[in-house]
Amino acid sequence: MRRYVSVPSILLLVLLTAGLLVAAPPAVAAVTFEHRMLELVNRARVDAGIAPLQASAALAAVAADAPYDGCGFRTNGRSADMGARNYFSHTIQGCNQGVTHLLQGAGIAYSGAAENIVWASGLTDPAVAAERLHNDLMASSSHRTNLLDARWTHVGIGAWRTAAGQTWSGGGAALTKVYIATQIFTRLPVTPGSRYHPVAPSRILDTRLGPGPVGPGATLGLQVAGQGGIPSTGVSAVVLNVTVTSPTAPSYLTVFPAGEAMPTASNLNYVPGQTVPNLVTAKLGSGGRLSIFNAAGSVDVIADVAGWYDNGTLATGARFHAVAPGRILDTRLGGGPVGGGATAGLQVAGHAGVPASGVTAVVLNVTVTNPTAPSYLTVFPAGEARPNASNLNYVPGQTVPNLVTAKLGSGGRLSIFNAAGSVDVIADVAGWYDDGTLATGARFHPVTPSRILDTRLGGGPVGPAATAGLQVPGAGGVPSMGVSAVVVNVSVTNPTAPSYLTVFPAGQAMPTASNLNYVPGQTVPNLAAAKLGTGGQLSIFNAAGATDVIADVAGWFDAG
Repeated sequence: MRRYVSVPSILLLVLLTAGLLVAAPPAVAAVTFEHRMLELVNRARVDAGIAPLQASAALAAVAADAPYDGCGFRTNGRSADMGARNYFSHTIQGCNQGVTHLLQGAGIAYSGAAENIVWASGLTDPAVAAERLHNDLMASSSHRTNLLDARWTHVGIGAWRTAAGQTWSGGGAALTKVYIATQIFTRLPVTPGSRYHPVAPSRILDTRLGPGPVGPGATLGLQVAGQGGIPSTGVSAVVLNVTVTSPTAPSYLTVFPAGEAMPTASNLNYVPGQTVPNLVTAKLGSGGRLSIFNAAGSVDVIADVAGWYDNGTLATGARFHAVAPGRILDTRLGGGPVGGGATAGLQVAGHAGVPASGVTAVVLNVTVTNPTAPSYLTVFPAGEARPNASNLNYVPGQTVPNLVTAKLGSGGRLSIFNAAGSVDVIADVAGWYDDGTLATGARFHPVTPSRILDTRLGGGPVGPAATAGLQVPGAGGVPSMGVSAVVVNVSVTNPTAPSYLTVFPAGQAMPTASNLNYVPGQTVPNLAAAKLGTGGQLSIFNAAGATDVIADVAGWFDAG
């Protein structure tokens, strides 16, 4: 009997077979059965001229007995849950969820997936059982097609069997010596997503103090792992505020993984006399290092670390929850400018889509306007000592934005320090990180920076009060499905009028929020952590004049 289950972009197949299965010591039987079944699957693929599948321990855990709490109660994988609770279905009993939900809960990246489930009874040898079930699957044309699908790159096989004297009635009758096997296929590399670990801001680079400015066409190596509260191992990516100062020529800076080719992407753009900050989310390269390239002239570089993403092997750490941008602070409308040497408090938890509790860090776009003196702004956890770090730098007459990922302090609050003069401050929330206790929430998948939009090369400038659509999934190393939000460095260049840019989920109303502010003649970058909207798209709104827009993707968050 064959049944299909309709899930978007995912074909789920089931084969019910009457057969014989094994009663043997669990540790030996499970390994022998799964290993033998994998051998048979890959032999069939090679015989058909198709590349063999890579075994995935992460997929195998989901197929077997990995715990899952997304139903409001604990279930254990696919095979073990069906075995223990006497049912046989692609849908979890008592919960309208299936394998895709388990994959997302495990933080597994995929752009397509399929599941085969099969059972048999009465066999006593695990290798014979594996061959019997494999032959049954291959005898079904639809299941054979699935097994031999050239799109799949990875497989996880998990099994459950009855213990001695135990019966299983999921097939309609009480049977002994039952084996249930699950095969989960995916395409694209299967890697568990990363959790975030915020730290209080800490300076890990200041070339003014050594080793001196980065010259033209030069690349500086920066050791990140093991510095500023970042572990020496187990780190996949880092969040740091990078600032350039004292540039001698118009130029740009690119931050990328050490040991990799420099990508066609940039993080900061500047001209002589400027001090420009920008938040950078960067995948680490060989030895836990980053490469920092300066195109022209010479420039000093400062880097303050704000947090790190693990390599997916830790059970602790925070997951991300993207929200549509929401304004939580505008001192022009209340409170007044922040004075020189003053610190303003900002209540974040409980506002603009951020829960009142269970939050460790927040992602917000901070903008300063109307400064009266050259100064800098530092955002740090309330109740902690102000660190030797900065988030924004500005001079009179400027409006400067920068994305900030900030660890929350006492009471779910942030402290915002202005060094000199007075300045108005605006803050728009883009998302938050939980405290690691939630079963839901997105994990991060860093990529080497990749350009996914440049209106100078196609499409033309975004006009006044116009909105451009940007398709992100399927581009720049981002999978075509299973993506909830992305981290992109957005730059504007050649603006013809004073204006601002807002990045928001496609299909939603444009929020009262902004990501970049600019005037004619400027090239302005800013990192955006953006929730995806309809069709996996982002909307990019330009308020006035026309401007070219460039977007370089740095990573993506799974569907959680």
